[in-house]
Amino acid sequence: MAISFKEVYQRIKELEGTFPVPAPQEKVVVGTFNGADGSFTGKRTRKFMRGSVSDVGYHPVPGHFEGEKMIQVGVEGTMVYDYEIPAPKIEGYSVALEFRVANPSSGGWEVSIGARRWQFLPTQLVAVINIGLPEYVNWTISTGNYSCSDKMYFQFKKGVGVGVFTIPVIPLHILYEPPKDQQGRNCAFLEQSHKVSSEVRMSFRNEQSTTTSVSPSKYQSVQSAKSALGGIADAFGAVSEAGPVVEALRFISAGLGEMSAQETTGTINEREDALRTEVTLSSNLSTAPNQGGPGVGDLILYLENVRWMWVAYNGAITLTYLGFDRKVFTSAGYLNQHLPEDLKLVFKQIDPFMEKRFFPSLPPERFEPIISLSVQGASGCYGEVLSYEVIKEHTEAKASYTMRVEDYSPGFLSILGMGVTEDETIMTNVSQTMKKTVAETEKFTVGYNLCAGSSEESYTVDVFFDKVYGSFAFRGKNPVVGPLVGGNLIGGAAVNPGLQNQILVPGK
Repeated sequence: MAISFKEVYQRIKELEGTFPVPAPQEKVVVGTFNGADGSFTGKRTRKFMRGSVSDVGYHPVPGHFEGEKMIQVGVEGTMVYDYEIPAPKIEGYSVALEFRVANPSSGGWEVSIGARRWQFLPTQLVAVINIGLPEYVNWTISTGNYSCSDKMYFQFKKGVGVGVFTIPVIPLHILYEPPKDQQGRNCAFLEQSHKVSSEVRMSFRNEQSTTTSVSPSKYQSVQSAKSALGGIADAFGAVSEAGPVVEALRFISAGLGEMSAQETTGTINEREDALRTEVTLSSNLSTAPNQGGPGVGDLILYLENVRWMWVAYNGAITLTYLGFDRKVFTSAGYLNQHLPEDLKLVFKQIDPFMEKRFFPSLPPERFEPIISLSVQGASGCYGEVLSYEVIKEHTEAKASYTMRVEDYSPGFLSILGMGVTEDETIMTNVSQTMKKTVAETEKFTVGYNLCAGSSEESYTVDVFFDKVYGSFAFRGKNPVVGPLVGGNLIGGAAVNPGLQNQILVPGK
């Protein structure tokens, strides 16, 4: 009986305590390099001489681990050596190598691992470099006129473990609301579609051809002469005294060259059938007019309580998605009012306008400036639309064929119409091809409209593009048009410039 993702999650949750949680990374201290004399203290390869090749012999054998060493045998010149190469045992699922330097030169120092190189200032005496999960590495450390190189193997513990965890929030889309305009027409929108198309094509091909011998089109007189010489030679062949003459006739006939011709005729029948299906799922978001502007009317679509399973096996960790509780569509203003403080901090990192509505600091690595737009007394709207499409296509093809060749050669009784009477070759080739193509198309469209409704309305907006969530963001350059505070003025019949007046705000 099938069980749900939630049940899988709960069962693994009950079992995960029996498995050790794998360390995300393990650090290996390689050693210290002294730039004053070029000496190195730490994990180094050691070699021991066995003797000469003639004395002890040499047969290449694979290396093997002993403790935290890789043992290998090699030849240098005429001598055989045993090598003990450092091979630490690794409990984690990623390795970082730590190199240290003493007395570096004024120009700094550097570390090379394989084809990659890292450079460090003389004031930095320790470097930790993440190298992932290699079987071994070749490394070099150098400073000034000195350098040191060696090799290191790794023994990863191939443990087994399983567990689950939950991510409270995974945002899918953020749609930033533009600043408010007087008539409430400013808006932003996003459309997304996912299309999967599948096409299966089957083709059949039947080809049949017949090859027969025909007379060559050139040197017909030579061909006649060869035929005549051959006939005379055959006629004199039975006379024993004519042997030299027969040989001479055959020699002359051979010297005239060989001529033959074949003619192939055939038919080809082909048929192709195709079946194509398409499935499209579309979704769209759009901000409503005057819902509070940036940091309030921003729309956020996210997944709540996303469940994952991790499996550690054979030196690698695999993550598997186990579903989520629900998809949530909400606004930044609602989140600010109803979420607990810890979750508010999460969303404020996602939407910087929630922290500071009109003039937030936008990280340049995420927000790319697009345009600075000033709307001044124009009765109408200005907008921009950005569309992009990602297409992934996969094709598989399979062909099968059957070829049949029939050869026919006439015998000497063919002159009587008996047996095979024609010299011909018949070839039949039947093939069938099936091709399947699956294409996935992701299409995104984002845009915005900025409007003005009268000759007195004027505002300026800097437009950015959020490269993480693929939408436009808007940061104002001047105060939002429209009243910031609503209420009744008391303490006087009119507002007197330069004097203090009391404003009564409902609810304050």
